[in-house]
Amino acid sequence: MNARGAAAGGVLALAVLLAGLVWRALQAVAARRARRANGQRGWHSERRRPPPAPSGIGLWLLGGVYAAVLLALAVGSVAGVWRFPALWPEALTAQAWLSVWASLDTVGTTLGLALASTALALVWCVAWLELSPRRWDQALRPLLYLPLVLPAVLWVVGLYSVALRWRLEGQWLGLLLAHTVMVLPYVLLALSPAYLGFDPRAAQLSDSLGHRRAVFLWRVKWPLLRRSLAASAAVGFAVSVTQYLPTLYIGAGRFATVTTEAVTLAAGAQRSLTSAYAGLQFLLPVLAFGLAGWIGRPRRFRVANT
Repeated sequence: MNARGAAAGGVLALAVLLAGLVWRALQAVAARRARRANGQRGWHSERRRPPPAPSGIGLWLLGGVYAAVLLALAVGSVAGVWRFPALWPEALTAQAWLSVWASLDTVGTTLGLALASTALALVWCVAWLELSPRRWDQALRPLLYLPLVLPAVLWVVGLYSVALRWRLEGQWLGLLLAHTVMVLPYVLLALSPAYLGFDPRAAQLSDSLGHRRAVFLWRVKWPLLRRSLAASAAVGFAVSVTQYLPTLYIGAGRFATVTTEAVTLAAGAQRSLTSAYAGLQFLLPVLAFGLAGWIGRPRRFRVANT
């Protein structure tokens, strides 16, 4: 059935491409109408105008939706008997969370894959942004971003074929490489603006003082970019935690993660256990972003009184 799956993935890819083209056309029509409404003939003056400020109502509505979902997960994870149409469960129990605690190997597999794939992707992105010529980066950047726009099933079919040829199916190394491939474009997209926008005069000043490039990177550039590095790592960690298809296919069903358990339980009738794993799937990225925020916080120096 691999050929039919690949064909379906190709159809999905064409659908994504068509949606992107339609979106670009709508953007062009909207920009043309805005220029006509403002009496402007060219696009240069349109680009100089500052973008409109985001509406606070939309942010509050989005936050309310997320809060409602999280509340439903929290209540569902500790709900015991809950008969329809009761508004509240008849009993509260921690049995679901005890079951999650009993399967710490699943959490360990999730954390191990997320940390290892994020570390590999971050090292690769830093090396690419630091060493690659700009013309290479501009030429290959669209290829690096393909996992962002193509359907995941299309990538999984290709990764599965590669894993079979390299005999990595069902291996932890093959699963790690699959997660790294999916994580890498997100890390690169999050890290590129800050890394490419770093002031080159700092490197020139370091060279004039006689410092080597390694000293400049370790003591100047990377410490100044620690917030962006930490945020990019948190993004990669969250992407790895949510990977389902690569874990299922490349891992050959031998590796259970928080996401695979949540999806599997969602097909059953264990509502409390499903809610617990879904809540854990949300909690792990939140902890990663919290740690990234703590690492990237501004430093305060005390000046000694003389």
